[in-house]
Order: sequence, then C-alpha cells, then structure tokens
Amino acid sequence: MTSYMGDINPNNPFNYNGFGGGLFAKYNFNSTWAIRLGFDYLTLSGNDKNSNNSNQQQRNLSFNNHLSELSLLTEFNFFKFSTKRKFRHFTPYLLGGLGIIKHDPFVYYSNNKIYLRELKVERNKQDQPINYSALAFVIPFGLGFKYKWKRNWGIGIEMNYRVALTDNIDNVSGYYPLTMSNSNTTLPRIDIINEDGTKRAFDNSDWLRIADPSTPNLSNKGTLRGDGKKWDGYMTTGITLIYSIQNTKCTW
Repeated sequence: MTSYMGDINPNNPFNYNGFGGGLFAKYNFNSTWAIRLGFDYLTLSGNDKNSNNSNQQQRNLSFNNHLSELSLLTEFNFFKFSTKRKFRHFTPYLLGGLGIIKHDPFVYYSNNKIYLRELKVERNKQDQPINYSALAFVIPFGLGFKYKWKRNWGIGIEMNYRVALTDNIDNVSGYYPLTMSNSNTTLPRIDIINEDGTKRAFDNSDWLRIADPSTPNLSNKGTLRGDGKKWDGYMTTGITLIYSIQNTKCTW
C-alpha cells in the first residue's frame, strides 16, 4: 500500500490510497548488517475533495503519479538473525539509505490523461513557468519485522517513508498564473467532449480550469497554490517475501 504526503495531503501519512510492488537483492555482511539494492513501482494520488479542510475543498486540486524508484538501503537487525540454533529466527530491523525516482504527475480531464509537468500550470513569483525534472532524489528510512521459517525462506512486514527532495510529486508548489496567457506552453492535441456530446480542441480555457479549478475567472491569480513547504514525501507499507542464497562458508 502507498500513501502520499504533500500540498494536497499535508497531515496524514497513513492515507493509503495506492499500491505498488518491487524487487530487491540483498547482501548480508553478517547476522546484523546488510545492504540491499531495490526497484519499486508505485502509484500515488491526492484530491482536495477528500480533505476535511474547507479551503482545500474549495481549491479543488488533484493529481496522480506513477513512480519508478531505484534505491540503495542499509538494514540493521536488532537481533542476530539466522535459522541456526544460537541465533533468533525473527527480528525487528531498521533501514535507511538513498534513492532516485522518475515521475510525471498527471490528471484525467474529459477522459484524457494530461501530464501536468508539460502543461506548466504553475508560476513563480514573477509569473514565469516553473520547470522541474522528472528525476528526483529521495531519502528512504523505515522499520520492519521479519521471520525465517526455513533456512532459505522468510517473510516480513515493512514500513518505509521517503522524503522526496522535490515539491512536485503532486505538481503543487508555486503560484497561480496571473493571466490566461499560455505562450510558453504547447497545449495537448486532444479532443474535449462538450456536455452536448460535440467535440472541440483543448484550448486556453481548459488550461485555466486545470491551473485553477476552484474559480472560472482566475480570482486566485498570483497567490500560492501550495502550502509553502519545500519537499513532498510518500510511504509504503507491505509484505516482503525473502529467499536466501546460502554460502557454504558462512559461519552464522
């Protein structure tokens, strides 16, 4: 399960509304310390409509994001962990390290998937488009519990929070645009379906609705869209299945 923390969900890290999965390869230095390389694919989302805050409900922003994450983590076992008699078959553990993600937030608009990074609906204080990379570093840290029921097989549960060194997981960070002018952005070439079933091209009015869905006339222009904090974050809580490749020379 995945949860997101940021401008659209600033208070509840346990707001699980997405899913993910991954693989890791781990090298055990001994029964206490290990290092692991992992890859995860995670889905995140947030919607102001689900907030208890009336101001957020009025703001009416939302996002979806699919993250590909590569991480290098260190594990520390509280107990010496092995299936041999002198060690315990279970242990709580801590983990921490560094990772990098590739992400691209998007929304669904008139049954179309629209990537927000390309649309540039946010501005800085000078009303210039905010550009940010699809790559960002993250700092993962967490805890878990694992149990070995056989020499080679184990199972565990793990909670891992990531501080993302970007404020654009949700594409909410800067200011509302001052005008409808969109000369610095190429509008997506998609059809919008009107209420009467007719079609038209995506235009500046659609760009405006995505930039500021709370009002039809840019009454929020030049004000902050987000909460002013620098970084977003996200968390995973899930089950791990472990298979250990034993070395015959291993003494632990």
